[in-house]
This record gives sequence, structure tokens and C-alpha cells, in this order.
Amino acid sequence: MQKDFMIHTWPIYIGAFLFGITASVIGVFIILRRLSLMTDALSHATLPGIVIALWVCKNNPFFLIAGGMLSGSLGGILFLYVQQKTKLKVDTLLGVILSVFFGAGLVLTSLAQKYSLSDHGILMRLLLGNPVLITMYDVYSLCFVGVVVLGTLWIIKRQLFVLLFDKQYAHITVPYYTMYDTMLLCLLLMTIAIGLPLVGVILMSTLVIAPGIAARQWSSNISTIIALAAVIGGTSCVAGTNVSAHYTHMPAGPVISIIAISIALCSIIGAPHRGIWWQKRKNHVTS
Repeated sequence: MQKDFMIHTWPIYIGAFLFGITASVIGVFIILRRLSLMTDALSHATLPGIVIALWVCKNNPFFLIAGGMLSGSLGGILFLYVQQKTKLKVDTLLGVILSVFFGAGLVLTSLAQKYSLSDHGILMRLLLGNPVLITMYDVYSLCFVGVVVLGTLWIIKRQLFVLLFDKQYAHITVPYYTMYDTMLLCLLLMTIAIGLPLVGVILMSTLVIAPGIAARQWSSNISTIIALAAVIGGTSCVAGTNVSAHYTHMPAGPVISIIAISIALCSIIGAPHRGIWWQKRKNHVTS
């Protein structure tokens, strides 16, 4: 297994790097839209669909991803519907959806293991990520979805910027402005579903959110933030994939998350002007 991985090392690293860029770039838009918890909710909402697809189609990667996207879409639709019909706060609603779908996924996972309906190794791979088991199909899928997501964000970036920074103005100047919110969530869902074999369900949101948080500490310019987040996300993915590939007992998801969170924490503490240490030093000098 390790030998097979090493034969395809560079394509997998390229796929991991591109996925890290994709997740981080869309993460910047999600952070600015104040929907960070949505990433966690959608990633956990994919679990029931993945387990059901695993029952029906075994380990066919196409159907696993499709099942995850369908389940995640159901979670997103449920969120939008309940949000329109009730006065629940967004964080409360997302927390409920996250808990319900992930709980259902764990129940289905337990049933699958009890009745030997699925491979325990595949389930753990999708929960925690494992680059050693990534196939060339996964690599091609990572690259294809990465290009589609980044290309779409580039095309609609002007409308998204208006929506992010002035929703009332967007309501007047951007036709069908709510469509761009929906498109952003669809792109996020595609990114989550395609990255499950690499990062896993549980810690997917960390890779999406942490690079954007880190980049925000270093700049106030949106283009610079996106570029920095892309570099941080891509580097974290490649480094985590490399560690997990050479130490197979260490799943990729947690390793990638630790790297991304470490960079974010260092940025929060030490970044010029915005960092905690810098602010304390500045206050000490002025006082």
C-alpha cells in the first residue's frame, strides 16, 4: 500500500495542494459571510449519505461522493427552509443540523459495522482522511473540482464582494443576489464532498476556516487575504499529506488540522499590527 502510494506521490501532492487552495479560498468568502459554522454543519451532514452509499455501492468513490453531496444538500436545504420559517438564530440552527445529521451518521455507521454492511477501514478513512488510500480517480476529482470551484469564484467575485460587504446595496444593484449565496453554499458543498478522502468529515471545517483566519491577521486587503489563505491552505495540505503518508498510523485530517491551526494561532499572536503580542507591545510603548 505504501509502495503504491509512493508510485503516485507527485500527482497526489498536486491534488492535495490544489484542494488546500480551493478549500482556503472559499473559506475566506465563508468567513466574511459569517457562515463559518455552516462549513462544520455541511461537512457533518455528509456522513449519513456516505454511509448509505457505502451500504448500497460498497467502495465506489463516485457514489460515495454523490451520497455525501446529496446528504449535505439536504442539510443545506433544511437550514434555508427552517431559517425562512422561524426566527431561530443562525448559529443555533446550524448547531441543531450538525448534531442531528452527524448523530444519524454515527448510528448508521454502528449499524453498518454490526451487520458487516460496509468496510470499517473505508469508514475511518472518510471520517479522518487517509492519503495512502487515495486513488488516481480521487486525484483527478480533486483537480477537476478545484478548477471548477476556483473558476466559478473568479467569475462571480464582483457580485460576491458586494454581497459580503454591503448586503443592502447588493439587494438594489445585484440582480437575483440570493442566487449568489446559494452558489457559494453549493461550491462549499462540492469542496467538502470531494475532500473527504483526504481530510475526512470530522475536521474538514478546520482546513476551510483556519487559513482564512490566519491570513486575515496579516492584511486588510481582500485580494492579499485570499492569496495568503491559498498558500497557507495548500502548504498545510501537502505537509499533512506527507506526514500521514510516511507515518500511516497518523490520519491526514488531524495532522492537516494541527498544521493549519498552528499557523492560525501563530498569526493571531505574532502578526504585525493585529497580533496579540504586537498590540500589547504597542500599548506598552504608548503608555
